[in-house]
Amino acid sequence: MPMDDLEFRAIVVGFVDRLHEQIEAIDAAWQNRDLDELASFAHWLRGAAGTVGFHEFTEPGHALMQSAREGRTESIEAHLVEIRSLALRIQVPVGTTS
Repeated sequence: MPMDDLEFRAIVVGFVDRLHEQIEAIDAAWQNRDLDELASFAHWLRGAAGTVGFHEFTEPGHALMQSAREGRTESIEAHLVEIRSLALRIQVPVGTTS
């Protein structure tokens, strides 16, 4: 990704910050078994992650959305584990903003 482009970098950093906030909110929604909120998060994740080049989130985001919409709670935790794992792997290089 063109992380030397300050505007693009700001978009990516904004996505990463929002992703971590969303994961906290989605964990709360999952604890409350709020499947509508889970589906909404997954929909946001698919679109936002793809926009900034994190296509690895597309499939697990889609799978989470489908599971939540269809009420397949037995598969949701596995999708959330994969999404959390991907989020932890994101590293935004430092030193390219001024």
